[in-house]
Amino acid sequence: MVYVAARAPDAGDDYAALAARFPQPPANSGIVKFGDFEQLSQESFLRDFAGDVPRSRALGLYTVQGPISSSLF
Repeated sequence: MVYVAARAPDAGDDYAALAARFPQPPANSGIVKFGDFEQLSQESFLRDFAGDVPRSRALGLYTVQGPISSSLF
């Protein structure tokens, strides 16, 4: 079973204003920015994203994690 918690603005609402009403997710502090791209640091990925995954598997997942364009945020 997978549980996903998400928030999304209604049509016409501002996502930044919505997000400001909630605590910042722990992984946000581990985002590394380079040029026009971002990705989670290894420490943050292992702790906040893949904390329940065996370390060897989590390291493999971190290795193939691709950066995401900053413009998507």
